[in-house]
Amino acid sequence: MGATFRTEVRENVRLAAPIVATQIGMMLMGMVDTAIVGRVGENALASVSIGNTLTFAAMVPAWGIFMAIEPLASQAFGAGDAARVKKIRREGMRIALLLTIPFALLTLATLPLLELLHVDPVVIPGARSYLFTRLPSLLPIFVFTVARTYQQAVGRTRAAFEAVVFANVVHAIAAYVTCFGDAGLTRVGLPALGIPAYGGVGAGLATSASSTLMAVWITWFRGRPPKGALDAPSPGVPEPSGLDRELIAKIFRVGVPIGLQVSAEVGIFSLVTVLMGRLGGRATAAHQIALGLTSFSFMGALGIAQATSVRVGLSIGESRSNESRRAGLIGIGLGVATMAVWALVFALAPRLLARLFTPESAVIEAAVPLIRVGALFQLADGAQVVAAGALRGTGDTRWPLVINVVTHWFVGLPLGILLAFVWHRGAIGLWFGLTAGLTAVAAALVARFFWKTAREIAPI
Repeated sequence: MGATFRTEVRENVRLAAPIVATQIGMMLMGMVDTAIVGRVGENALASVSIGNTLTFAAMVPAWGIFMAIEPLASQAFGAGDAARVKKIRREGMRIALLLTIPFALLTLATLPLLELLHVDPVVIPGARSYLFTRLPSLLPIFVFTVARTYQQAVGRTRAAFEAVVFANVVHAIAAYVTCFGDAGLTRVGLPALGIPAYGGVGAGLATSASSTLMAVWITWFRGRPPKGALDAPSPGVPEPSGLDRELIAKIFRVGVPIGLQVSAEVGIFSLVTVLMGRLGGRATAAHQIALGLTSFSFMGALGIAQATSVRVGLSIGESRSNESRRAGLIGIGLGVATMAVWALVFALAPRLLARLFTPESAVIEAAVPLIRVGALFQLADGAQVVAAGALRGTGDTRWPLVINVVTHWFVGLPLGILLAFVWHRGAIGLWFGLTAGLTAVAAALVARFFWKTAREIAPI
């Protein structure tokens, strides 16, 4: 039993480590934007925060659909079904192309929310401009997400990591130059080139460019399976090319609840960000700093969740569903342990962390209490995301959706609004509401995983 336990921990960590590194690399692009735009001014930072939040929230349902590739591909890979594995990869790419235009329109449709929610008029024009510069990033982000999710499910994680490292270098340079223009070049001792300063909009342009680089890298330069792999082309055997409507329907059937589930959680954070706009640019800027930090820490747990989903899916595909509980519980334990480290960091050094993003003392002081509240929900956040990943590996996606909607929207959000606007606790009241919602969803998802794994699990 001990050896099996150690083996599962080792396999989970081996798979999770590059996934976590990739997640952190992707999050770094957003944090670099925050650090650079934070030096433009608090209103610019607030505009980028709101524009980025709306873009991200609109894309999340599509990402959830793509995440269905994870359990489907890992279970097929565990069963040794080469033809099905290849079909999953192909249909995933078709779905990415299919969803681009509808989700671009959905992103544009979020703009009227700014006036409806009475966001500070000073930050609305910047948020609108930033959102338009992010629209070209949708297709490459969708393609990258499908390719990355598929490769993770079959145990290949290096290409995504390489793509993110390359994109980060390009993005940091492009964001600095486009945000500050010639003033930024001369500040670091370079000659002026006649480049205008685009402010926060420059960060959006840089993100779209770096997203395109990631998609090209993972699909063109590093997209071919290695020789001998289950999904590698077989000499003399034609690759499947016809439309598999049944598989596409299954991807949507499994993926839509995942997309709605993630949207329920992300939607809460997005709505809280927009509600922060009612409290002014300073509160929004402070919220963006604290949210950026907690989102960064979340990447570790999210990587472990994806690895856990794959490990659970492989167990089921190999007809070892009795081992899926151990794989899931080990993953949950690793996620909680990782987030415990971040909880200590946030609790002990909130001011130092806030200073990384802005030199403005008023914004730093407003961010410190939010970062400390963020330390409170780290353990619950780790438990809930990995438990959701473990359930996803079994093919259970509908109940996690129900749990997330009920706990976040009927527990966390009402409490946060009550604390912030009725009891006048402001930004910190909204963050206590987030904490309550995350704690409730963690308890419910872990309980659901225990119930699900108490019986034989059939492949999806």
